[in-house]
Parts: sequence; structure tokens; C-alpha cells
Amino acid sequence: MTRLLKRTTACLLTVMMLVSLVPSYTSAAEMGNAPDDILIEDADVIDDMSEVLDEETAESDFSEYDEGDAPMPEEEDTEEETAGEFDIEETVPEETAGTEADAEEFIGIYNLRVVWPDGAVNKIELKYYGSDREDVINNITVKVAEELNKFDVHESEYNCEYTWNRKKSTSVKEENKDSSGLVIDRKRITTDYYDVVVKTIQPAFADEPDDVQVLAHRGTVNVPENTLSAFRVSAVKGFHYVGADLHFTSDGVPMIIHDATLNRTARNADGSKLSEYVDIEEIPYAEARKYDVGLYCGEFWRGEKVPTFEEFIKLCAKLDLEPNLHLKSSIYMKYEWLAELVDIVKRNGMQGRVVWAADDIDYLRYVRTLDPVSGLDMIVYRWVPSVISKVRELKTDTNFVEVAIGKSLFTNRIALACYRNGVYVTAHANTPEEVTKVDSTVRLISTDYLLPDEVKTLARQRPSTGEKTFQTPAAGTDYRLQTCLNLSMMFSIRSSALASQMTVNKVQQYTEMNDFRMRLLGDGYYQILNTRSMLTLEVKGGSTCDGAAIILNTWTGADKQRWKIVKNTNGTVTLVNKASGKAIQTKNGKLTAGTVLVQATRNGSDAQRFWMVKEPNQVKVNYTKNYYIESKGAPGFAVKVKNNSTAASANICLAKKKTDYSLKYQLIYSGDGYYRIMNLQTKKFLTVKGNSAASGTNVVQDVWKNARGQRWMPKLNKDGSYTLVSKLGTCLQIDAGTTVPGSGTNVNVGKSSNAAAQHWKLEAA
Repeated sequence: MTRLLKRTTACLLTVMMLVSLVPSYTSAAEMGNAPDDILIEDADVIDDMSEVLDEETAESDFSEYDEGDAPMPEEEDTEEETAGEFDIEETVPEETAGTEADAEEFIGIYNLRVVWPDGAVNKIELKYYGSDREDVINNITVKVAEELNKFDVHESEYNCEYTWNRKKSTSVKEENKDSSGLVIDRKRITTDYYDVVVKTIQPAFADEPDDVQVLAHRGTVNVPENTLSAFRVSAVKGFHYVGADLHFTSDGVPMIIHDATLNRTARNADGSKLSEYVDIEEIPYAEARKYDVGLYCGEFWRGEKVPTFEEFIKLCAKLDLEPNLHLKSSIYMKYEWLAELVDIVKRNGMQGRVVWAADDIDYLRYVRTLDPVSGLDMIVYRWVPSVISKVRELKTDTNFVEVAIGKSLFTNRIALACYRNGVYVTAHANTPEEVTKVDSTVRLISTDYLLPDEVKTLARQRPSTGEKTFQTPAAGTDYRLQTCLNLSMMFSIRSSALASQMTVNKVQQYTEMNDFRMRLLGDGYYQILNTRSMLTLEVKGGSTCDGAAIILNTWTGADKQRWKIVKNTNGTVTLVNKASGKAIQTKNGKLTAGTVLVQATRNGSDAQRFWMVKEPNQVKVNYTKNYYIESKGAPGFAVKVKNNSTAASANICLAKKKTDYSLKYQLIYSGDGYYRIMNLQTKKFLTVKGNSAASGTNVVQDVWKNARGQRWMPKLNKDGSYTLVSKLGTCLQIDAGTTVPGSGTNVNVGKSSNAAAQHWKLEAA
């Protein structure tokens, strides 16, 4: 952006929304350049221009120039000649009153036209006042550049051509008289008129098949959503993929709009909000086009209408955009209307270049019969066991299938499960942190705020959970066993008693109840040990029948307790009993909470496939357990709120360890390997003050704000203590400046040092 501003005079990088803008659409044919247009290529051109203008106006104190014609005779008021083309203000603030020389004021009126890659035009009139002509020119261009920054356009995706045509210059003289009619001061007002054409150039999309693809959600930010302008600006920003939402009017015309009602984005022609709810499904096409859906984002976008599906598809074909089309599923959308959508795509040459998206699997099945070569996208709002298998059934030899997972539902384990089963995933991310958390198997990231190059750069830093999830069981390591089709279900014990039957239950915070260790035996089989009960999985009674229960029992080494861990091609495992040769599965293949585990003849079904997920090296907690956080560097002293304060931002310090409620903490799992650490007395959480990553920052208590400085990961040290690492990357420690720690010693954070000051014992309270 900086280089482009310098190259094009810190001036007109594009022109969008300014103060005093009066926008309208103009056809590309109407904005042709005059023969004497000047192409601005260098910042010096403006300076040269101002000098030329000064020379020309010097020939006559009050003159008018009209595109190269001879100077006009002097006149006092030129409003009549110019009012038809520009709205010129007559009154200018007075300056230099009482001086003998005439005071001079300058007005620059700029008629700017933004020409988009497909030929559409936005027009703005800008006006600026100043004490000299150069000041007028310099300041108006700065304002234009400032306005462009709102659109967050990268220079690598945006190029402009600026054509300045000084159309005319007029001057008028004003006199200020006293009560007797004596002239006490004079003022000369010179108005320069310019035509400025800004041409946007669509960038070439990089061919990076191994890179993540980036989709502009509903168009792009700072532009009216789901409008043709939103998709034009997306193309200029470098997006190749755009997301759009689709509804039908009451007379069956497909339109691009997100909500079923127009009230959020539509305005009346005078700019006022709609007084009653207007449902696009209940009004005809002609009425839908009466509303303005641009004004809610500013005057520059006046005139935007709800686009038809065909207008949108034609624009995508012209700008080489590939759309993801969200079919808004409801009872009103007839199947013959879906056929009409496919016909529009085909006749505009876009078949195979669109993705049909819906939260209704039946819509996608029907669309596939009409268009077997385009992508199909299942939008998932709630994870259910059948999602992967249902989406996989949509796959043909000529298309691809994917699932779009909302931010609140998305996990890397779900993404990896989909990937291993041949199903692509779309994730949504609006911040750099969200992008870097998304697993590297995710092929498409949808965003409202980031730019393509930003997302691609950040995506190269993404983790791959594959190496952590798919591996030979390690000795002394805890694992959870999650069901293949429903990652929210895992192996779980009913109780720690002998012969307790194994079930599946919802994934919870880390707890020994659901953790298992695999101990390799001499014959290549494994003992599967529950770490809470210290009992072993076995087939009840050593049965060889289908349906025999899987229970917990004391280890005897019998074949009914020995299991072969068979790795499947998608990275899951099947657990096969040595005595029976049969595999563990849920009863009748059900995946609801409380379903018992049994054995059955191996059949390769997903009911017999499980993800073996390694637990991180950290404290296992549950909501019934409380902890003292005792310092290893100051034995006998534990973490406490200073002076037992209940106030937010109260400091954390050390206090002599004793049976005291104020020293007890609860570790609440947050779902991503980190914990909230809550003081039981104050119900507030350990917090790095100001969310700062700087060493030496104090640790305080505060209400829960979902901040990174409130999330802590307990990492096990060789001496059995733990280092509490904040999500900011710093570690809980005794103040580094303390020589003899004790009661009142301050607690803050610092870079990891493995020093005793950063080691803490977590003792059950």
C-alpha cells in the first residue's frame, strides 16, 4: 500500500465513500477519456500541474477556461453555466478582511469515476476548499487515500490508472461593503473542475494447488454484502472464491441475499429503514428490486439492488470467480427451482466451477443428479454420527464433496476424520490466531476480514495433528478412544468396580475415567488398562459369540484380555480380541451416550473403527477435585489472592500452605489443552495482567474474559512438579527478584527457564 501511494502520488489509490459524495452508476461507455487526459505516473506531476494552473489563471484575474477554448470574458457569476453539471457552492468563508490586496480562495471540484474490472462504474463528486491551489490539490488527494484504507486493499492485488482532465476553471470576485457602501475588502474565488478516472485492475490469481484456498464470505468486508459490488471488490482484492446466499421470490426468481427478510440490509429510496418486515419469499421480483441494499454501508453504494442469481453467475464468469452457493433450505424452495439454478449455471458456462452448499442432504442429492461434476458442500451446524458417511455417499468420479463446519463446532479432530475419509473441510477464520489453529488438512478457509495473501501466509504455520493422532501406542502414555463417525463419543467406564461394563459417552474434560494405556505384550498383543480403575478390558467370560460384553477385570494375562491394535487405512484402529478373533464395537452400531461396547465379527464398518488420541502430559482433573498450587521453589508456600481480596485485578502472591478455602483452586478444562484456574473463594480466575506477554507481568485474579492470559497448560516436569504455561507462552513463577521467598512474595510470569521458581506441585485439597 505504501509503495502504491508513493507511486501514484499519495493520492488516488481508488475512490470509495468520501465526505460529500454523491454516487451514481454510469455505464462504461459514458466515461471515455478526453483527448487531453493526463496520466499521472509520478508524484511530481501534481506539483507540475499546480504550476501550470497558476500560470494560466495569472493571465486574467477573472476568466473561464473550457477544455482548451480561448479565455471567456470576465463575469461575476458563472453558476448558470456550471450548475447543470456540478453543484457548486456560492458562499465561501471570508479571509484576510481589511487588506488592500484581494484575498484568494480556491475550490477543487473533482468528478471521480471508479471503473471496476467488469466495466461497472461508481461516480463521486468531491469538493475541497483551501487558501491556495496547491493546498487544495494536496489535501483532496490525501482524503482519497485515507478513504481507500478503509477497504484494506493490498497493492499486490490492486493497480490503478489515474486520468486527470482539467475540465475548466472559473473565477468570481466578491466584495464586502460597509453600511455606507464603501468596499472594505475583496475576495477572489477560483474554482477548478477536474475529471478523474480510477480504473481497477483485477489481479491474476496465483496457481498454487498445494496452498490453502480462501473464500470471501458474502463478498468482502466494508462493502454491502451479497451485492455485485461485494463480489467485484473481492476480485480486486485477490479472492478467487466467493460465498453467496440464495433465496427465491414469491414468483420464483432466484436472488442473492442472506436473510429471508430484507430489513437488515435494505433501505427505501430516500435512505430510510423499512418500517415493516419484508420477506423476500413473500414478495415478487419487481418489488424486491425497488429496495436499495447499498445505502446501509454508505452513500457510495447508493443504487445497489438485490442481484438476481443470473446476474451473479454472469459476473463470476466474467471475473473468473468460483462461487460457493448456499441454498437456503425451507419448504418454499421447489425442486424444479433447483433445476432452474443448474440451467442458469450451465448456460453461462459455469458448470463444474460452482459448489452447491446446503444444510439439507436431500437438496444436495437432487442437485447431484442434475450437475454431477460440480462440488457439493454439506453445511454442518451440529455434529452427528452420520455426517461423514452421508457426505461420502455424494461423491462421484467427477465431483468432490466437502463439509463446512462453523467456528463453534470446528475441531481439528473432526477435520482430520473427514480428510481421512475423503471429505474436504471448509473452516471459517477471521483472525490470524484462528487461521494458525486450523489443521493443515483443511483445504478452504472462509473469512470476513482477512485478505487472501494474509490467510495463505498464516496457513503455512498451521499444525498437522496427524503425527500426534496416528502412531504406535507409546508406553506410559494415556489415550482416549473416540468413535469413528462421532468424535464427541469416547470409550468410558461406568464405575471403577470389577466386571463393570464398558460404554461410550460424551467427551469430557481430561479425567482418568476415560483414559487408557496400551502395554505391549510379548506376542504382539496389548493389554488395554483403564488408568482410573487400573483394571483391564476383557471379553466377558471369554465368550466367542457376537454381542458378548466388554468389561473391566483384574489382569490375569488370559487371551480374553489381549488385544491386537489393527490400523485402518483412514488412520483409525480396530481392536481385535486374541481369544475370539472378534472386534470391539458399539451394540447394534449405535453411537448415543451410554451405549455399551460388545464384540462382533470383523466387518470393516465404521462402528468397529476408533480414533486413538494421545492425551497431553498434564494434570487429569474433574469438577469434584480441588488443588493447592504449592511452590517447588518455596516449599510450604502456595498461591493465594493477596489480602484475601475479592476484587478483580487483585494481585496473586504466596502464602503459608494450610487448610484454607482461600488457597484452593479448581482447574476447569477449556477444550484445547488449556485450563481455567479458579479460586474457590472468590470465583475469579488466575489472569496475566493486561493480557501481556512480557516477562515480569503480574498475575492477578479477574472475572472470566476468555482471554489468552487466563488459559493455562500444566506441563509435567521430570521431578513430578508442573510448569503452568499461559496461552501467551509465559510461565507462572515466583518474582524473579525475590531472594528469600515466603508469605507475600509476588507471583508473575516469565519466559520458560525450568527453574524451581517456575515449578509447582498440584496437590489435591
